[in-house]
Amino acid sequence: MRKQSIDLNQMALFAEVVEAGSFTGAARSLDVSKGYVSKQISQLEERLGVVLLRRTTRNLRLTEEGERFLEYCLEVVDTAEEGWRVLQNRGRQMAGPLRISAPITYGQLFLPELIQAFCHRYPGVTVDLVLDNRAVDLLGENFDLTFRITENPPTNYALTALGVMEDVVCAAPSLLQTFDPPGSPQQLSSLPCLLYLNPNRLAVWSFKKRRKVELVEVTGQMAFSQHSALLGPLLRGQGVAKLPEYFVREYLDAGRLVRLLESFECGTIPIYLVHRKLSEQPPRVREFVRFAQQYIQPG
Repeated sequence: MRKQSIDLNQMALFAEVVEAGSFTGAARSLDVSKGYVSKQISQLEERLGVVLLRRTTRNLRLTEEGERFLEYCLEVVDTAEEGWRVLQNRGRQMAGPLRISAPITYGQLFLPELIQAFCHRYPGVTVDLVLDNRAVDLLGENFDLTFRITENPPTNYALTALGVMEDVVCAAPSLLQTFDPPGSPQQLSSLPCLLYLNPNRLAVWSFKKRRKVELVEVTGQMAFSQHSALLGPLLRGQGVAKLPEYFVREYLDAGRLVRLLESFECGTIPIYLVHRKLSEQPPRVREFVRFAQQYIQPG
């Protein structure tokens, strides 16, 4: 036997008829015709196989089946109205979960402070930060946002530019006691280098000066999949590295690392927030994008 679908609109209409006390009153309340109300109630009774209302020229009277069915209808209407109110309030409020993905090193060093500041301002929002160097599937893995540091951002989602990440070439002072500091990018080929495993960049480093770009192929015994793993050998003087400036800033300031080839630009990579169309997202997602822009690019 084919299962009949439940018409929630007819249930709500039946409850409205009982509350109004007449088809005319219900029609006026719902801004529909009396004939429409009468037809819907008749269809409902036919589908249920029972009489819900005894009709007279003066009034309507619930049957026993009608009284019992009314209880269910009122429960459905109350539940729907409560759900409507809850979601409307939530839509207006800055509350709910945020699921965010970011590259491991960038996420470890920079995002905790940003997220802490955002959560402090909006205590109703909860944030899950997942660190992963791969390009996650935003929709398939249920992420609201993902930070991407790339020259080739995805084209199937919306993008918000957050700035650029600058690279620097540096080494420990102990290494420079053994090797002379390079005067040009080409001299890096004679120095031991610490490599970062990245299929897009490999062991070719790019430099720019006066609009002239130089590509230098460097070699080294050690290559790492994460910047944090590369830092130890770098500080111990085991090689030269090209790393994001923000990652080594404190070591440069403290004199534990020395910046090399300062007259050259060592490359920049754009930073993006990847997300679905913001006009279709809840307030917490839209506000996080705005907040991140202001936090990363103050003023």
